[in-house]
Amino acid sequence: MGGKSIKEHLEAINHEKAILYLNDLVKENNPITEWNIKSIHQLVLKDIDDDNSGRYRRENVTIKGATHIPPDYLKVPE
Repeated sequence: MGGKSIKEHLEAINHEKAILYLNDLVKENNPITEWNIKSIHQLVLKDIDDDNSGRYRRENVTIKGATHIPPDYLKVPE
């Protein structure tokens, strides 16, 4: 497998599928909706993290080394 893990292969495959999906949305002049964003997220995480794919995060997160503080997970859907 060229020294890459299964996860890395899935990430590459999934990102390609997500990009193709997004390209189709653009070609068809479809608006970017919440449903489309969740669909893209689901495509990216397929077979990598199925429990969280296509869903909003369910806990607070931090970004190491950043001054930005992401919103509380309860506010993310807003």
